[in-house]
Amino acid sequence: MIKILIFDPSPIFTFGIKLLVERDKDLLVTKILNNPQEIITQTALLSPDLFIYSSFHNGDDLFLLRKIRHHYPGLPLLVVVCIESAYLADQLAELNVKGIVSSAITPGKFVEAIHLVVNGKIYYSDEISGKYFPDIKNQVNGKNETGPHMIKLSKREIEILRKLTAGLTHKEIAEQLFISHRTVETHRNKIISKLHLRTTADLIKLGYELNL
Repeated sequence: MIKILIFDPSPIFTFGIKLLVERDKDLLVTKILNNPQEIITQTALLSPDLFIYSSFHNGDDLFLLRKIRHHYPGLPLLVVVCIESAYLADQLAELNVKGIVSSAITPGKFVEAIHLVVNGKIYYSDEISGKYFPDIKNQVNGKNETGPHMIKLSKREIEILRKLTAGLTHKEIAEQLFISHRTVETHRNKIISKLHLRTTADLIKLGYELNL
């Protein structure tokens, strides 16, 4: 059973999402929240498998999502945005939000998005990915597709990230790509900086998460 926590300041929206989600027998809404001050404490208390954040009615939403990500860096997040707020999608990707859907999503697609995000995959509504992330394809049916992090990287940087994830040393990468050891290090440092990581280990971990 997948435990889900839902937040929206409007009770009618959270109630509607709950009814939709629980049409799937494998999904259980453990609590619906309408007060943002309860988010951190209730998340700690209930330990959900997924947090659905449905809001974007005011300017506090990104602040709250950053707060959630700070306290629970590994918690899968699925964010529902209205079309008018879809321009914030790139900032959501920065927060490693793997699910970004518009409020116009169909019930079937919404449930599909839940299962994908819980399993560590990516799902962005077509109208969002098509406009803001044209290089992203959703991770459906176990296929390895491009993730939001990769948009920031050059083709060379992606190539080096793949080789680092495969366990190659800087010297081996340099020999394969006919570049210097120092150039490999420069690319690695740029990748770490662009993706807001700390160490090469973090970089390799991300490479595994993105199925590189």
